[in-house]
Amino acid sequence: MNPLYDERLARIRKAIALEPVDKIPVAPCANAYFARSQGVPMKDYIRNYELACTTNLQAFAEMGSCDATQNVIFSPWLLPTQWLSKVATPGAELPDDVLWQVMETQTLQPADYQDILKNGFESFYNRFLVERLDNNPAKLAPFFSYMPEAYRRFNEAGIPCICDFLMITPFEFFCGGRSLEVFFTEDLYDEPEMMDEIFALTMEYTLKTYRGMIEATRPVGVWIGGWRTAPDMLSPEMWNRFVWPYFKAYVDLCIEYDVIPIFHLDSNWTSQLERFREMPAKK
Repeated sequence: MNPLYDERLARIRKAIALEPVDKIPVAPCANAYFARSQGVPMKDYIRNYELACTTNLQAFAEMGSCDATQNVIFSPWLLPTQWLSKVATPGAELPDDVLWQVMETQTLQPADYQDILKNGFESFYNRFLVERLDNNPAKLAPFFSYMPEAYRRFNEAGIPCICDFLMITPFEFFCGGRSLEVFFTEDLYDEPEMMDEIFALTMEYTLKTYRGMIEATRPVGVWIGGWRTAPDMLSPEMWNRFVWPYFKAYVDLCIEYDVIPIFHLDSNWTSQLERFREMPAKK
């Protein structure tokens, strides 16, 4: 392996542990920028993964001072698996060189909650991706097929990937599938006890799945996403009930395997930053 790989990863681990480093490590997540900077049309970037990997490596080299990446390649068809919504893509639903867009509509109906309560989240989820999200797993198959080669190329270039997959909280799944207004008014406010049950069943599946992924791939780090879960979006009571316990469970899983939990925190989290002190330091 390229010696730069170990040097860069060691710098990142030292920074996380609050140890002295020679420079602040930088790890971009810049998929759309990488394509645009190299003049690659978005429609090709999201479908030709060999081209996308080459594009990312070239753009990374041009940036000059980066230490790692957050993606070796990217597919917009990952988004439906996280958000339970369809995605519009350049070259299909959109013009050839514009950004992909999540089409957040109410794809998930109240009857689906009863399905989950009866059959579990895993059964529902696997059927939902195929039947109502246009057989999304088939669209992702070429992406996952090229992934090992993309990792090999980045490793050979001495570039660690610090974010190997994403952990999605129950809140994000259902906020996307139900749409924001409906999820808040009809689900969290009107049926909080039912949502506790739904979230618990969802976590049974996600914790089992993510544990298996960690054991199979031994990742450097994973993303723990906080899109609609910002404290500014919910009352403190609801945030403590529907958000924090699930974040904490994912962090505990990461720490158990010495995986770096990378928080993606959209919006304003200032009011609850102290809560992160509940987690192990320097991890």
